Amino acid sequence: MKKKVVPFVLCLAFIMLFAYPAAAMESASYKIPSTVLSGGGSPMSSASYNGNSTLGQPSPLMNPSNPPTSTSYDNYPGFWYGALIASAPPTLIELASFTATPFDRLVVLEWVTASEIDNAGFNLYRAEGENGEYVKLNAALIPADGSPTEGAVYQFMDEDVQNRVTYYYKLEDIDIYGKSTLHGPVSAVPRRPGRD
Repeated sequence: MKKKVVPFVLCLAFIMLFAYPAAAMESASYKIPSTVLSGGGSPMSSASYNGNSTLGQPSPLMNPSNPPTSTSYDNYPGFWYGALIASAPPTLIELASFTATPFDRLVVLEWVTASEIDNAGFNLYRAEGENGEYVKLNAALIPADGSPTEGAVYQFMDEDVQNRVTYYYKLEDIDIYGKSTLHGPVSAVPRRPGRD
């Protein structure tokens, strides 16, 4: 009889260990034996876990040079993917200037970066009121051209404008992890030279 009880108890423990995590648990109290995932060590609290340790599985969206912590994640199947996505660092683009220069039926947008880290590119948006609805101008992402040690100069010509109308513009930078930051607005009024 004892030989039948032991396998049943082990089987039940195995089911509870791997089936129970399907329900969400707050990371502040959740612990998992690191032997389950990393092959050795004592239990580690997820509140102290970060992306460069051996416990858990790193997210493809993680920045290896600045791994986020898991203090805000809830445990769902799939390990810490949700934690690393939710904790993605802000964009690291240092914008030196963003200007809109008006001409005859033309507005030239120019922006200068001092440095760019993990920058994917930019989008530009235009509205006819500062708090109006902004519409994206570029069909495709304007690719990044700067680096962490050296910025770049960018220009975009908005030719779909009318004279004597005030236009407002916003610049959006997007990093390689999908995080974006908006800059602006700046404004310009196209007009023919020599006329009010």
